[in-house]
Amino acid sequence: MALSYTPARGSLIGIVSTKDNTVVNLHLRITGSLSYKAKVYTNSDILTVTLNKGMTFVVSHKSDMTGTFIKSTKPISVISGNQCAFLGYSGYNGDCSPLREQLIPIEKWGKEFIVPSLNFEKPESILRIVANESNTKVSVVSNLTSISRFIFHGDFIDIVMKTDGPLYVKSSRPILTAIFGYNAFGKGHGNSKEGFLTLVPSLTHYKEKHMIVVPYTYIEDAYLSFDIACGETWSNRTGNQRFISITTDSFVKNDILYNGSPLSHVKYITTRTVVVKNMIYSSITIPSQVGYQTLQSVSGKQMFGVIVYGACWSNLFGYGFPGGFNL
Repeated sequence: MALSYTPARGSLIGIVSTKDNTVVNLHLRITGSLSYKAKVYTNSDILTVTLNKGMTFVVSHKSDMTGTFIKSTKPISVISGNQCAFLGYSGYNGDCSPLREQLIPIEKWGKEFIVPSLNFEKPESILRIVANESNTKVSVVSNLTSISRFIFHGDFIDIVMKTDGPLYVKSSRPILTAIFGYNAFGKGHGNSKEGFLTLVPSLTHYKEKHMIVVPYTYIEDAYLSFDIACGETWSNRTGNQRFISITTDSFVKNDILYNGSPLSHVKYITTRTVVVKNMIYSSITIPSQVGYQTLQSVSGKQMFGVIVYGACWSNLFGYGFPGGFNL
């Protein structure tokens, strides 16, 4: 199931074939029409292509293609998103955010999620929840509110995340959950391309060990040649621009090692919680080092989810991606 946003320069679906003679059917969810090989396709039409091993196929359209259902006769890899999108900025004329994410198969979707709060200056990220099966009931719980909605096949709901705490999401049928991260520095800073798209792992996707590579964001031009602290304002470049978000049951926090050391040894750690009935779930944010990083359970038995994200003030670039899935 494709995932994108209202595009500034087109939504994208990219398909990579792993086997010869792979037949791929795209059940289109679009507004308007698109053309392929002199044939015009509209919403709900099926676009069919046959790919051999190593071949790629890319579809781009001017509308949001979230909900486009993709089915193949043999294993494929699917990446979707946008060439560029203005996240949360209606009619904005500045730079926009390129969004990309590799998708997981529908049969691997989850029903229970802890959606982390982002440790940016003024986060107003968008939580998007996509359903494959009709009459899917979705409940979203914060420390202040609780809402429930029914979603149908290929449809989605968006929730603007303005609370400091994490969100707890539970559904009656498997769903795809993603964050469109934006507003890292607050509106009015003349840009919106710090946005990013990342999937949110469900509790069933959690692992006891994560091995990740955190990007090194280095800015060099005629005036600057240093690593900029992108979580801070331009006049105060002393903070950290890279973050690792850990989501788990609260009691698991003391069982996690970051690069071989307990989380309690990490400076500037931030922990926020959401209470659901008799359970307390945590969103733990730590400033990250660059390069290869490890997070693991001391006991080898406790599972947790990881999302890596960051943004850079100088050019307002952002990135975010899950630390891994137990599929």
